[in-house]
Amino acid sequence: MGKNRFVVNPFGHLPLSEIDRSKLKEFAYDFFDQSVLKYEAFIGEGGPKVDPKEWKLIKTKEDTRVYLERDPPIRTSLSGSVSDHPALLMTGITWGTVEDCMFGAYSPTLETMRIKASYVEDTSGGAVLAVLEEPTPEDPFRSMTIKWIELDLPFNSTSLVKNRDYVYIEYVKTVKMSNGERIGCQIYHSINFPQTKELPNRVRANMTVCGIFRQLGPDTVEVYGSGIVDPAGDMIKAFVVTNGATESVFLWSMCLQQARTMSPMDVINDQMKSSTKDRNLTTASYATIDSSYVSSTTSEHNASSLSEYNG
Repeated sequence: MGKNRFVVNPFGHLPLSEIDRSKLKEFAYDFFDQSVLKYEAFIGEGGPKVDPKEWKLIKTKEDTRVYLERDPPIRTSLSGSVSDHPALLMTGITWGTVEDCMFGAYSPTLETMRIKASYVEDTSGGAVLAVLEEPTPEDPFRSMTIKWIELDLPFNSTSLVKNRDYVYIEYVKTVKMSNGERIGCQIYHSINFPQTKELPNRVRANMTVCGIFRQLGPDTVEVYGSGIVDPAGDMIKAFVVTNGATESVFLWSMCLQQARTMSPMDVINDQMKSSTKDRNLTTASYATIDSSYVSSTTSEHNASSLSEYNG
């Protein structure tokens, strides 16, 4: 859906206290650092390795592969809710540079979100609710924002399916790994505030996703992604495995319009399309990072949690 059909921000500007901002930054830094460490372990000695006993290949596109976790553990949130949604893993190669990929991923303002949405038919709305960090001449791709985005789903005009939307923190920057090699990294993690209550005729979904770009050669980039997505609906697992990685495009495909490859976020919209029964989600009385889909027992995805705090 093009930028001319982008819906208006339904929440307005999100006021954040200094305590709010500090805690949100702390969480994003920690999640970011853990994601980089996990990636370093993944590429390790001898290059990336995907254990077929843990991961089922569900889609290939050119030099990119998407995997679904075979036996997901039960993950428990701070509020006590449980989920067994499988993690996703993506590995691939594309042409270009890390800077090309980061330029594609970079959307710190509403206007850049709208421009990139013009390439993505399934995105009908989005907004930057708050800015926590802005780019500098020394670090031009660094950005930390709170965003809202809505996905159009097939048959959303019927009573069977409702569009999904997300409120999430996004952190983007380049960083050096322990060996001195520079990579680009972008993280998304769902978060809820009292001011961002669920909207009419939409279902609030959740995600926790990381993507990384690493230069392999003069014009070759490795693309890596991992994450967990809960579309907030009952899903037929066999359907998800079979159709969990179609050509549908979402948030990270905006970046990969530049990189010309698949994205770990391609699967998010597919998860949405596989959901046909809505489920209510509970919003805490204070701003919280929802960690329902993050578990220290999951080898391919591990992030810290930010509990409730006073704002």
